[in-house]
Amino acid sequence: MPRIAQDRIEENQRRIKAAALQLFTKQGFHGTNIREIAERVGVSTGAIYTYYPSKEAIFESLVQSYRARMNEWLGKTCAALKDPLSKRDLKRLADAIRAVVYGDPEYLLLIYIDVVEFQNQHFAETFRDVPERFRALMAPALRRTRQDDSWGGEDAAFV
Repeated sequence: MPRIAQDRIEENQRRIKAAALQLFTKQGFHGTNIREIAERVGVSTGAIYTYYPSKEAIFESLVQSYRARMNEWLGKTCAALKDPLSKRDLKRLADAIRAVVYGDPEYLLLIYIDVVEFQNQHFAETFRDVPERFRALMAPALRRTRQDDSWGGEDAAFV
């Protein structure tokens, strides 16, 4: 059997995920079937199964992609905060969050689909230990905050 080139595999997976994302966010996970995804991509249903063993595997792949993007975004956003509890940096953080929410509504729709149709089994890990993740990402800035004489002593990551 001929082997498919890696770049071709990645492109086909990207196309399948893009089609599935459009359908899932319009019709829900359970309202979408593999045949519809295949039609949107322009391939047979069998071709879909070449890349993903199930419809849920496509959904999980979308979740993993979004989780990776959000982790990268969070890391960059937190690294840009020099004084995380200052009015200036809190506003920058709020603006960055607003940009993600309004700029990437598919992410929020996937979370909603996961909560409603899967009882949050795919995204739960994303929101576990948020204060600890902030502590790790903003450790240097939070250390500086704790050393500031004006700081009241509350856990800055939790705040």
